[in-house]
Amino acid sequence: MLSLLPDFADPLRLCALGKAYEGELPLADFPRLQPLLISRAGRVAFRIVFELNADGRPVIGVRVRADLALQCQRCLDEVVVPVEAESTLAVVAG
Repeated sequence: MLSLLPDFADPLRLCALGKAYEGELPLADFPRLQPLLISRAGRVAFRIVFELNADGRPVIGVRVRADLALQCQRCLDEVVVPVEAESTLAVVAG
């Protein structure tokens, strides 16, 4: 398993090889998320798995996890919200 993501990748090849990538990125690297956060401190953990499903079709499994410092809409104090999401993407020909 590799810890660094390549700049460019062939998803069909990576699925055939069964590659997986995981690591962490700073929250500061997510500009669209910045307006919602009180603090940019923290990291986003990710795991990306390229594989063939039971039908032999290439799929990409993505899991992300982060603790986000948001402003409470009731008391206006900081509240840390743990966020975890998981998705499966199918690779199709264009």
